[in-house]
Amino acid sequence: MGLKDGVPRSTSGHCRAFRFWGLLALCASAGVGWQISLHCVHEVATLFLAIAGLLLMWCISARPRLWATGLYLAVCLALLAADLVAVFVEQLMEQCSYIGFFAVEAKKMIRMSDDDQGSMECNHGLNEPHPLDPARRFLRMNGNDGSSPDGGAGKVSLDGLREDWMSERWQFADLGGGRVSVYSPSWKRFLRVESDGKVNGLGGTKFMVVPVRNATLSASAQPRHGAPPWEGFGCSLGWMGRALGSAIEKESWADLLFSTGKLDLKRLMRCESQTASWKFEWSRDSEQRSFLFLAIKKGVSIVELYFNAPMWWMTDSSSSFGGRLLEHEHDSFAWYIAMVAKHFHDEWKVPVKSVSPFNEPSSGFWRWPNNQEGCLMSVDEQSDIVLRLTDKLLGCQLLDKVLIAASEENFVEQALESCDKLQKLQKDGLVARCNMHSYCGLDPLREADHPGKRRALHNAVARDGLNIWMSEHGTGDLTGLGLAQTILEDLNFLKPTAWCYWQPVEHRSSWGLVEADFGDGPGEKSVQAIKPPSANFYMLAHFSRYIRPGALMMDCSEPWAVIFSSPHSLVVVLLNSSYSRTMKLSLPATFENFKVKEAVMTQPVGKRFFVDWTCTWQRQGYSFELSVEMENHSLCSVRLGR
Repeated sequence: MGLKDGVPRSTSGHCRAFRFWGLLALCASAGVGWQISLHCVHEVATLFLAIAGLLLMWCISARPRLWATGLYLAVCLALLAADLVAVFVEQLMEQCSYIGFFAVEAKKMIRMSDDDQGSMECNHGLNEPHPLDPARRFLRMNGNDGSSPDGGAGKVSLDGLREDWMSERWQFADLGGGRVSVYSPSWKRFLRVESDGKVNGLGGTKFMVVPVRNATLSASAQPRHGAPPWEGFGCSLGWMGRALGSAIEKESWADLLFSTGKLDLKRLMRCESQTASWKFEWSRDSEQRSFLFLAIKKGVSIVELYFNAPMWWMTDSSSSFGGRLLEHEHDSFAWYIAMVAKHFHDEWKVPVKSVSPFNEPSSGFWRWPNNQEGCLMSVDEQSDIVLRLTDKLLGCQLLDKVLIAASEENFVEQALESCDKLQKLQKDGLVARCNMHSYCGLDPLREADHPGKRRALHNAVARDGLNIWMSEHGTGDLTGLGLAQTILEDLNFLKPTAWCYWQPVEHRSSWGLVEADFGDGPGEKSVQAIKPPSANFYMLAHFSRYIRPGALMMDCSEPWAVIFSSPHSLVVVLLNSSYSRTMKLSLPATFENFKVKEAVMTQPVGKRFFVDWTCTWQRQGYSFELSVEMENHSLCSVRLGR
């Protein structure tokens, strides 16, 4: 109750209305405060929320005051504005720089690089895998027994620093004037390093910003004795063949993949699940064949027939979607493969170079029921089928024209085991090539996770005089950097003579190089790309357009570069997966008369694809040096010629 001119008057209605709007404002302030805490320094957001809360509670408990309400609204607007600024600054994080920190209290020198891939680098020390992402690596420093090349604290220990730093994907921006903005993705907020060394948001830990010069990476290359000629980059038709072969735009799709992308190999999948009996129906799968013939017309000169599974009536599950091949059907399966190869080779004049009867047979994926064609097979079963298939190809007069490849394993360890157990067949020439997939389950095969395994497989296969194909790899990583790293590691450690992507065009999936809509139902239809080609398309093109069949791969001292030579040209592909820096490659003096003919760079993070680039080529003593100023997270292809 209140008095006005001596007359009692109730104010409870006003108070209730004001409390209602006050509680609503409190909820709004909590939401805004939470948002700003995700992007800015936590202590600042907390302070603003505390002030806003005090003002609000005071307004609720007292009589309505217009100026107090306005003040509170102003605080809320300030928080919202700060949030918008933080979002804007976050968009600028792509322009990141390389920064050094010196932990004053712990007397530890840390050098962090923004590679946006979970990497933290220190200025000196041992190369160790990142604990959460072993594909990426950072340098952990130990002891105190050396001086840093950058003038820092030398070899020191990271013990005592926050353990969660090891799992961070830090992003940096040099704001100038001794200020650095650091974005912590796990905390989802910015840490600002001021010129006085204080880092807001790290519990008062003091840092000193120190200049760190961009590093120069150097490598050398030498001719590889006895290197087999490169056969090409390729892809599998898989399930996309049916969609693209029946598409109105199939000519354009073929141009994109085989004229622009320069893919030289084609792996054709047989659709075993569609055959209802032992009688051949050669009219089936006409769409896939149509696209195959178009690829051959565009220049594809090598075709491999690969078989995901036997006929459904040959398996113990009565399905091609999982299960095992029945023992008494081994001969029938071998005969089927030989008959298909003969028809493709003799009747349709397809340049079939090889048949691959198995697909990841040891992986354990193919238990029935499954959503994809596949079949479990032991190495003993594989050996028996290879022997029977050899006899069938001999009977078809194809043994000297079509070779047998095995075993398309998913894990490199499985490939090593299969190779070892099939050694006798390999020595006798019955298994004439090793095919393997560059996976580890569904993830890319990374040298950091399986050190030396690729090289061991290469040595085991080379011992028997065989070549290797990396016959399948696919990835959903759209940055392009992961694909480039996989190709470089495969070429440097596995040393295959061909490298094949899985399906370059996928139906509404980022697993391919292009995402498209295959449409529904049979018959001719339009197949349109949903999005432009991904960064992976351009990254693969950096290799396939420049490394051409017949070239010889050279040995390189570092896995971030690959070099192929031919009598009149030299091709170099360089990957920079970190901050901007200079990359140098030393080559023998035999390339004295060569000059830089073309250089292109792709930087997916900057959305720059196949940009003309510059580099220097000059004599350095008894060798020649190629020097390229690389942008951060970029790939560069250089072609030299006489």
